[in-house]
Amino acid sequence: MNFLKNKIAIGVIIIIAGIMLIFFCKQLVIRNGFSSERWKDIEPTERYKMVKDLENSIDLIGLTNTEIEDLLGERSMRYDPDGDLENDNYYWGYTIRYDNFEGEEELLVKFEENKVTKVEKEYLSYL
Repeated sequence: MNFLKNKIAIGVIIIIAGIMLIFFCKQLVIRNGFSSERWKDIEPTERYKMVKDLENSIDLIGLTNTEIEDLLGERSMRYDPDGDLENDNYYWGYTIRYDNFEGEEELLVKFEENKVTKVEKEYLSYL
């Protein structure tokens, strides 16, 4: 009889451990998955945890600057490489990581005529 009770107890423990493991893994995915609200609220240098999910889950190409701002919030920089403010070709940067040796890694969102045409990650040295 004790043997049967031990088997049942071990089975219950294994089931509980399995449920806890599934819950923990789900929380880890949720915590690192992209969320517009969390992206806007967390420290910008912690966004790297969500970037891969952002890249895989949302196609930014074709979105307007208003849609990007609604999704990602306030940008950390604006960069106009050709210096021509009239042609609507520019980049918005969103800080995603800080590295003591390389500077800040930015998610660069390129706009042409106020629509996203390219998204890339790049380390920017301090300007």
